[in-house]
Amino acid sequence: MSQDWSEFTKKQLIQICRQSRWRLYSRLNKQELVQFVKVRRDKEDNAAQYIQRWFRKNRGVLKQYRIVNDTDFVTLEKIDSRVKFAIRNHVSKQIFLFNPKHLMQFVLDTGQFVNPFTRDEIKDHDLLRLHNCYMKLNEQKEQRLTYKIGWRRYRMSHDTNIIAIKGALARFRHEERERERLGLHLQGRCQNIIETILDMIINLPSPDVEVVTQVMRYIMNYHFDQFLEYFHNLVQFNIGTSRQFLYDSISQILHVANNTAQPELIRSIANTVSKVFISHYNFVFEAHGIETMDVSD
Repeated sequence: MSQDWSEFTKKQLIQICRQSRWRLYSRLNKQELVQFVKVRRDKEDNAAQYIQRWFRKNRGVLKQYRIVNDTDFVTLEKIDSRVKFAIRNHVSKQIFLFNPKHLMQFVLDTGQFVNPFTRDEIKDHDLLRLHNCYMKLNEQKEQRLTYKIGWRRYRMSHDTNIIAIKGALARFRHEERERERLGLHLQGRCQNIIETILDMIINLPSPDVEVVTQVMRYIMNYHFDQFLEYFHNLVQFNIGTSRQFLYDSISQILHVANNTAQPELIRSIANTVSKVFISHYNFVFEAHGIETMDVSD
């Protein structure tokens, strides 16, 4: 049965409005207040009834969600209810529980913003919830996690934009994959040139001095220049492995030289090629602070 608001005094109606935290009623007369309160209360009653009907209708659906785990995916210990963080999967109707610090550390260290149980991407709104939950539990700055983008390291803070970090780490990982792909490509080109040089040394048509001189000149002026170009780029992209790669290339040349039908001649050519390689690249290594190679090795 609806309330007869006209029975209330203006002072009582104003008190109802104030307690309900409504606005725009202060300049209304009593008749206008009666209508104002009636309309507002009817809207609230209708909204409450709608919410009740929705819960009664979806009560069974809500109960279908199930908690998958109660232990931490890192420590395998039971998660403290005071620090737990939950991610819902609305498709599988599953709830995954985490220690927010360990989940935050996982996504920052790996750059993979995924649920470790399902490998599904963590949605942006869940990442924002994770950041807020983590910061509430780690107020002391010195105890907060750090993350690395490129060569710079940062510390988590209330102002940290976790969505921006996700994008920055994704771009950095893409660039790293491209650098690795280009490094492998350069190594492959260098290796092809080494194999071509080996074929020329092994298949010398004659031990004649003039022929050997022509072959050496061709190797130095053409194949070595090609190798030089690719190897310079390889040093830029992969300093740590370039020196070892050169070691391996020279070892290939000497190994073939020691196992041919013309060992003395071939060994002499191979040694010459090797010393030219080493002498030139020692200059490159010095420029990048890499230990040089001994020409007499």
